[in-house]
Amino acid sequence: MRREIIHIREGPGHGNSWLIPSLQGYVLIDPAIHPDKVEQSDEVTALVATHGHYDHIGQADTWRSKYPGLQLLIHAAEEKLILDSIQNASMFFGTPKCINRPDVLLEDQEEIDLGLNLFLRVFHTPGHTKGSCCFLYLEKRAEEQEEYLALITGDTIFAADIGRMDLAGGSEEEMRDSLRKIRKLRDDLPQNLPVLPGHGPAVILQDLKLNYWFMNH
Repeated sequence: MRREIIHIREGPGHGNSWLIPSLQGYVLIDPAIHPDKVEQSDEVTALVATHGHYDHIGQADTWRSKYPGLQLLIHAAEEKLILDSIQNASMFFGTPKCINRPDVLLEDQEEIDLGLNLFLRVFHTPGHTKGSCCFLYLEKRAEEQEEYLALITGDTIFAADIGRMDLAGGSEEEMRDSLRKIRKLRDDLPQNLPVLPGHGPAVILQDLKLNYWFMNH
């Protein structure tokens, strides 16, 4: 029986984090919460970041220090951002911090193999930052069939809003393109698919609000 996705709700200094079941435990999406506050911390096998802002990866180095060999995966365009306390926005939280270099750099359409025929498919969705990504959590079955389990959107899009574009690497033009990509995903995927954002509540895909005025201007 497949384990459930676990929601670690946002709090002071961190957004939502998500524990995604894998072969040997869980992949932690957005490691901004201290491992001592995660009941399943000993079962975390990898850290995957939707983007490089401090409220999403602020504890990545703590995790890697406590669990040697644990890897941080993030889009290649975020590598320089996380090294700079202004660009990663930690300066604005009053705790300027540079995050150590990521271990694995991701690319658009890449698939992260989680074992048990489970995968995270990378969708590069810049706009909030240059390397912002959404991840489609899916299971591959026989005869090339896929079961879609969740769409993780970080700060690209929330239940009824979109991510801000006025920080380092933000771009209105790129955000419009990314929202068009998400619109296509919404048309192609099951409408009851859970959407798991970086802030605020989860929603199902059919209830995801897209700002059509913004997308077309």
